Amino acid sequence: METGNRNLSTPLITVRNLKKYFPIQRGFLRKLVGYVRAVDDVNLEIEERETLGLVGESGSGK
Repeated sequence: METGNRNLSTPLITVRNLKKYFPIQRGFLRKLVGYVRAVDDVNLEIEERETLGLVGESGSGK
């Protein structure tokens, strides 16, 4: 159902508090020394008839 420009339908995809960290390991025994925060606390919704594009360099882990 639409009211004016506002779509009142349920989102097709909802993401809340998305986080993705990659471990940083060093040394011969691969000791964990920290994390790289690739994504930290991302929220998004994709509604019907919307398009999402994800852009990044080749090999960037999209």
